[in-house]
Amino acid sequence: MKACVFLLAASTALAAPLESVGMALRSDLGSFPLAELEEYYKTAYSIKPSNVDSLHPTISKRQYSGDTFNQLTDGTPCRKVTLIYARGTTQDGNVGDAASEGPTFFNALAARIGASNLAVQGVDYAANIFGFLAGGDAAGSTTMANLVSRAASQCPNTKIVLSGYSQGGQLVHNAAAKLTTALINRISADL
Repeated sequence: MKACVFLLAASTALAAPLESVGMALRSDLGSFPLAELEEYYKTAYSIKPSNVDSLHPTISKRQYSGDTFNQLTDGTPCRKVTLIYARGTTQDGNVGDAASEGPTFFNALAARIGASNLAVQGVDYAANIFGFLAGGDAAGSTTMANLVSRAASQCPNTKIVLSGYSQGGQLVHNAAAKLTTALINRISADL
């Protein structure tokens, strides 16, 4: 019954007409040089046979290419930064597949701070649509809060970062609500 009422209210809100808001053109900008911009990108970023070999030095093996990482719980030594990450709804493993948002983010962060300075810990939780509709899986939120507590006690000098994608973002929010003030003060960033 609650779901039916919610869906009815949502469909009514979406069907309501909106006031048309006109957008005025800014005269101080003049005409935007779209053609010049497009031409610049074509020449600057095109791959030609002459510059293909120069691309190879920038290609490197991805440090984080799996779908499961447990560097807080598997005995990996403490690192300068501990990233606790919750994957999105229906994603694989505990961080999502190698091409998803999580591992892509880990590789970018590792390239910035150094892979030896980063420990990645995924959050094991159901990651199903029911948890998403409930505002984030309750058990997963508790698991994430417990991982923060473990990181703080096991690695007292690490900077703790919380991150999540989709339902994982809901878990970050829910886990933070379960933490003590002392643990919240240990979190360096939530992304």
